[in-house]
Amino acid sequence: MRLIITSPGKKYGPCKSCSHQGCTEQIETARTPCHLCGDLIGFDRPLAFDGDRRPVHFECLSAEIEYQLNLLGLGNAPTNAPLTYDKREASRLLGIGESTLNEILARGEIDYIKIGTRVLFRPQFLINFLEKHTVNSRASGALRIA
Repeated sequence: MRLIITSPGKKYGPCKSCSHQGCTEQIETARTPCHLCGDLIGFDRPLAFDGDRRPVHFECLSAEIEYQLNLLGLGNAPTNAPLTYDKREASRLLGIGESTLNEILARGEIDYIKIGTRVLFRPQFLINFLEKHTVNSRASGALRIA
């Protein structure tokens, strides 16, 4: 969801000087650094909240999602790409069978989300797993996935 905190004193913005809880929370959020770029969230700028509920600039989060999709080879995916993948999709993206993915899960080598009996993966979980298994080739010095 894209939000905008309007500048203090403007219509729908926090009061300039008050102690209303909502106004205080909006001002604190605006003074929080975006964990992706480090700049303050600020006023009158679109923002969103990441999966860990941290405020981020909307454009920073969009760029991060695009970057992760490119890492997964899904760079041309539609902008409404899923936020999570099930086991079948995750194993296809990793280039392994579902039984191999189940073994990896049993060994605790990859993060996942469990909702009831469903097991889901965020794109970042798959990327982190791939990065943990990336090694340098001795012959060429290039990276290869192990």
